[in-house]
Formats: sequence, C-alpha cells, structure tokens
Amino acid sequence: MPDELDSTFHEERGLELACAADNTEFADERLGQLFNWWQGNRGDFLPLRSAFDIVQFKSLVPNIFLFKRKGPSDYEWILQGEEVIALFGKTTKLSDLDERRQGEVDQLFHYYDTVLERKACFVNNGNLNYVNKPSLSFQSIDCPISSDGTHADMIIGIIAAWSPE
Repeated sequence: MPDELDSTFHEERGLELACAADNTEFADERLGQLFNWWQGNRGDFLPLRSAFDIVQFKSLVPNIFLFKRKGPSDYEWILQGEEVIALFGKTTKLSDLDERRQGEVDQLFHYYDTVLERKACFVNNGNLNYVNKPSLSFQSIDCPISSDGTHADMIIGIIAAWSPE
C-alpha cells in the first residue's frame, strides 16, 4: 500500500496526509494511543466499534470524533468531543454544513470514502485556516472501524490543535 493518498481536499488546503505506520511520529500522544488501539484490535479485518471502550481512554474524550457512513459520501457525526465541537461546531450531519462549502464537503466525503475503502489509518497535518482558525496548527488521525464486523462503515479519530510558537 502506498504511504500517501491523493486527496483534493488536502491538496487545496495545503494539508499533509500520510498513511499511519508503526514509525509515525505523532505530535500528541493521544493520536498514538488511538493508533495503537486500532493496530492491536484490527485482527483479520478492522476493529469493531464495540471493542472501543471510551472508559479506558478518558484522556481522548475531548478530542475524539466518530462518523458513521450512511451511504456513499454521506456521513453522520456519532460522537464529538468538546475540543472537536470547539473547532468545527456542533452538528449531527456533516452535509448540514454551510451550503456555500458544498464542494469542500464533497471532497472531504470522498476522502472519508477512500479511508474506508483502503482500511488504513491516515494522519493529517496542517493549519486550520480552512475552518477560519488560521492561528491553529493541527494533527489528526482517521481510523476505519466496523459496526458489524463485515463492513468498513465508521471512522474514529482524534484531533489535536495548538498555537504554533
């Protein structure tokens, strides 16, 4: 599997994107904790949603997010930590985002579809200018999981943001 993924969403925003690996350097240890959980629970397919016990990962709660694919390029927020809400706002359906940004949302959904198809975790690095927070740098990880053991239909992730020095 190539280390990189072609993503219009990332290219147009100057974001770096790479497949997570054992030697990935995470800017925040919480991203590494989620990746290690994902690696340890992957088995022959993907980790099951039911295998993730939030009680064991209390430190991840503010920065965690969980999406469920409702259909091709149609995603719903299942869980948003407080920091995720502070960065992106509270919404239940990603497609409910500002209609003026629909092309952006379509590109993001294409990226999520690809994460699920590739069945690999991807790490994103960059600046949050695209959500009108240019003073914040971020790193996030998107990991595909399964609700039923047969379909890659959910993405669990962590985002960490900080002011660059």
